[in-house]
Amino acid sequence: MTSYKRNQIEEAITRIFYPNRQKPTSEFRTHIKRLLDLDRSMGRKIRCKDAGRGQFCIAATATPLGWAGVGSRHGKAVTVRQRIVDAHWSLGMALAWITHRTEQDVVDIKYGRRAPTKAAIRELLSALRSSKLTAHGMFEGERIPHPIETAVWSAFEIVVKSMIFAGNTFLPMSGTPIVIARRMGLPQTRLLSATVPAAKVRKLWPAAKQTVAAEARCRKYLVTQMKQSLDRAPKPKRDFLADHQARFSGLSKRGFERAWADAIRLTGAVDWSKAGRRRTSPC
Repeated sequence: MTSYKRNQIEEAITRIFYPNRQKPTSEFRTHIKRLLDLDRSMGRKIRCKDAGRGQFCIAATATPLGWAGVGSRHGKAVTVRQRIVDAHWSLGMALAWITHRTEQDVVDIKYGRRAPTKAAIRELLSALRSSKLTAHGMFEGERIPHPIETAVWSAFEIVVKSMIFAGNTFLPMSGTPIVIARRMGLPQTRLLSATVPAAKVRKLWPAAKQTVAAEARCRKYLVTQMKQSLDRAPKPKRDFLADHQARFSGLSKRGFERAWADAIRLTGAVDWSKAGRRRTSPC
């Protein structure tokens, strides 16, 4: 395999995405640098059948990479954890942060473990429509990402659909949440590859303290459990406390008590506040 210098690689990739431009932009050059640095850090694939391709990790994995250096859903070239510290987040990652304010939740949304809330969607749209946050992306039919004007968002909406990947097709069923930015009404033009500055998102929605986040997760989890058995708790309250403190790091006893009371109020499961074992039906 022929070896090339970095500037030659930059120019070649630039011609693919920007046919009319001879030199890459500074932002595009940064993305390429990250990709090449990652290739070096991952090491060689010694066992690759092609001796030349074995010198390069990303080439040997045959993983399709996007121009921003993001691997496919099944690829390992760029991990979700590495993407978190990137300068730009997808709309789904931004919604995960707004909802939970922790990096772990940004990771979890990638794997379908946590779906964004309607409140988070409203907050993100409000920031985009009020110029507090500027997104980059491209409309259907375009090839070059660009800043999205604030006025555009007054006619656009953000929707979340659950998809599962089968072969080369996304099927609409329970699975990874897919965030879609599209025009309201017809034609429903979509905004593709939309991203927002991660630093700005963190500034607008500061990270929650660990104890506050743990209490919120505990409350959400209790609501789910109470809805499954409204008549009475299946086990003593002290057991719930122990289980939830092990599950949610940073959860205090006082925070658990608040979450417990809030969950009862939200679900109407007043019987959970009664002490004692579940009553058994008489023979």
